[in-house]
Amino acid sequence: MRLGQRYLIAVVLTGGAVAVGLVLRDFLSTSPSPLFTLTIIITAWLSGLGPALLSTVLSILAIDFLFLEPVYSYGISVEDLPWLLLFTAVALLGSRLAVSQRRALAERRELLIREQQARQLAEDANRTKDEFLAILGHELRNPLGAVVNAMTVLGRKGTSEEQRRAMLQILRRQVRQLQRLVEDLVDVARLATGKISLVTRPVDVGEVVASTAAAFREAEGHRHRVDCAVVSVMVLADPQRLEQLLWNLLTNAAKFTPDGGEIRVTVERTASEVVVRVRDTGQGIGPDLLPRIFDVFVQGQRGLDRARGGLGIGLTLVRRIVELHGGDVSVASGGVGLGSEFTIRLPALVHGSESR
Repeated sequence: MRLGQRYLIAVVLTGGAVAVGLVLRDFLSTSPSPLFTLTIIITAWLSGLGPALLSTVLSILAIDFLFLEPVYSYGISVEDLPWLLLFTAVALLGSRLAVSQRRALAERRELLIREQQARQLAEDANRTKDEFLAILGHELRNPLGAVVNAMTVLGRKGTSEEQRRAMLQILRRQVRQLQRLVEDLVDVARLATGKISLVTRPVDVGEVVASTAAAFREAEGHRHRVDCAVVSVMVLADPQRLEQLLWNLLTNAAKFTPDGGEIRVTVERTASEVVVRVRDTGQGIGPDLLPRIFDVFVQGQRGLDRARGGLGIGLTLVRRIVELHGGDVSVASGGVGLGSEFTIRLPALVHGSESR
């Protein structure tokens, strides 16, 4: 409430008290002070102590002019002075108590809101922890089950050389998956404690993107169409971390894009930045999830029996790694079923660029 509005309330309420006092003059005692005292206390509750002081002054003037003999003239007699001091003291004390009570009520209300918010956050954190543990168990069970099955086949007598090669390939693929899972968990812990470090050097972003996309295309068995349109742009970065964040973005796009869908990676250069975009034709991101998509353990709606999972930490790592490089990452989506686009912006070194 604005300052002028607060004092206007004091004037209006005091004027209302005067009108009521004049109407009820014949029914009131020699002094209408209780009516004006109540008005001052209400003013203090609604507008604060300053407007209550103004209401006190106006009330004294109105009582003196309209209700004390001789009426319609100003002049407080010695006999009225004790009443005046008592009225002022009661009005100020009541105003102070009203302001204190209102402040205490507001503080209690704020504490209640904070308590409810804290309880909701605790419940959300507990639910997220339970979901994370369930997903973690699923993510560990799948590759470990495949490893156990492959080792069982390798341990059988009469296993052909072709079967052995196939089982060894399964073992390598599942162990790599476990390795990436553990590395992501370790990186999240390092980021939380600020213990992650970068080994930076001039890096060609276009080359890193092209090689990572090619490796990802082979690793996922060409289930999606992964296209690249890049230029050669130099940045000061940790090449392993760049590969990691690009791999995480590609993995995220593949998880939410049906087989046969398209994933497109582009690299562009602006005046002072390199812009990397990863666009997919997948299920998109709903407006409720979009603001939280980079939060740890946040994931889209997928069942625990999905073929390709994840812990909900890949995008968190992407954001933190990009921030450590002095850049930023954003996401856009037209909604569910309309795909999504992640955009990374990094400071570019002063080098030329050429199409690849």
